[in-house]
Amino acid sequence: MTLFRHGIIRALRVIAIGVCAFAANAAAAEFCALTVDIIGTDGHPARLTPVRLIDPSGKTVFDKEVEGSSVKICDFGFGPHTLMVGYRHCYPVSIPNLVLRLDEPLRLVVRLNQCARDGMRDNVCLVYLRVHDPSGSPVENAVVVSSSDAPRTDSFGRVMNYVLTGTSIIVIRAPGFLEANIPLTCMSTEEIDKEITLNRAKP
Repeated sequence: MTLFRHGIIRALRVIAIGVCAFAANAAAAEFCALTVDIIGTDGHPARLTPVRLIDPSGKTVFDKEVEGSSVKICDFGFGPHTLMVGYRHCYPVSIPNLVLRLDEPLRLVVRLNQCARDGMRDNVCLVYLRVHDPSGSPVENAVVVSSSDAPRTDSFGRVMNYVLTGTSIIVIRAPGFLEANIPLTCMSTEEIDKEITLNRAKP
């Protein structure tokens, strides 16, 4: 009887060890490394947000436009990774040094940033100009005379303006320089960056 009892106890121990091992494997299978909750600029859950995960070598290992406000990336490789949220937006959020640790899931909350002058971008392009002389020195106080508010360049020769969709001419004038007529084509709501060289007028 004693041998029979010992046999039963030994069998129960084996079963218990098997159950524990199965439970541990099941728990490991359910582990998800990273969950990201995305909040829009208005404070509400975001939609249609591009999310990208980049490994230490610079390779993209996850790239998806998230339909809802949450995304799970359950597995990624060794080393510090970088998460980029809203990378096609004006001010994307970048989170470096994300490292996978088993049974230590990461949960991040990311709020998207508001674009500057976002409401003014319907059917217009943002034009960013840098105006300099032939030697490369910035031209200060050059004026965009074809614009209604006639913005002027700052001490670095920089000025921003808007143009309507289609083709237009921007006129740049500055004391001591020849006038420049710059053709620009605005396809949609893009940003146009352009270097402008003003030639000096003959005395």
